[in-house]
Amino acid sequence: MSEPIGRELWRRNVRRSAAAIVASNALAAVVVFVYLSWVVPVPSVARAGRVTFLNLVVFTLYLAVAFPIGWVWSIRGVRPIRDWTGAGREPTHGERDLVLRAPLHQLQILAAGWGGAALLFFAVNVAMSRGPRRSPRAMSVNRWSTVTRGWRRTTGAKPPRS
Repeated sequence: MSEPIGRELWRRNVRRSAAAIVASNALAAVVVFVYLSWVVPVPSVARAGRVTFLNLVVFTLYLAVAFPIGWVWSIRGVRPIRDWTGAGREPTHGERDLVLRAPLHQLQILAAGWGGAALLFFAVNVAMSRGPRRSPRAMSVNRWSTVTRGWRRTTGAKPPRS
């Protein structure tokens, strides 16, 4: 059996890369969510079950929106690589540079996804933490710091300072 070339090679590599990226980030997101919801002690809040349920709904909706956006953004960024590999020719200097920058481009997409999640959960938990018995800063900072640690472990990127 011969080695794949051109479009066949492109399809195989995209399938493998996409599966690895989606699986690793989905698993990391679930681990971070479970960790924050049931492992880490948080300041006492009224109706903790309601807060966890709201976070679960936000988590599910965020993944349902962020993953397709990340997919489209990623594919659009490497479309010229697909065109070049399908043409069966030597790459131009621009195409070669694009190939070499592709991992950075992917890291930027993942960083945007994890950063968006950190900001969203920070905002949701600040809103849910208002009241006399609640500590909005402690709960939200706890969520922010744990999501950004998950981001860093998954992408290898340094999260922004809050």
